[in-house]
Amino acid sequence: MATNYDVKAPEDGLKLINLLVVTKLSRFAYEKVRHPEMSDTELAESLNMRGSMYKSLKTRHDIHQRYVDTMIDILTRHGCHLNVSGVKDFVQWEWC
Repeated sequence: MATNYDVKAPEDGLKLINLLVVTKLSRFAYEKVRHPEMSDTELAESLNMRGSMYKSLKTRHDIHQRYVDTMIDILTRHGCHLNVSGVKDFVQWEWC
């Protein structure tokens, strides 16, 4: 999936070694976590009834995932050690 970006690390600049990449929780992923018992079809119907478009949310989620994967690939190729975590690992969800 990696794209060949011609990104060069600065020679005298900031040297990144250990990084924590915190990914956002997309609305699509949030709805999937909130309704784990629903199939994709049921979730699509539920979202459509509430005025949200399942297909649009899924498309934006997939785009975001591709950007995250590309960023991870670039940083790894530059020798960075990465830990990737979702924002859900840092947030308490009881208020939802």
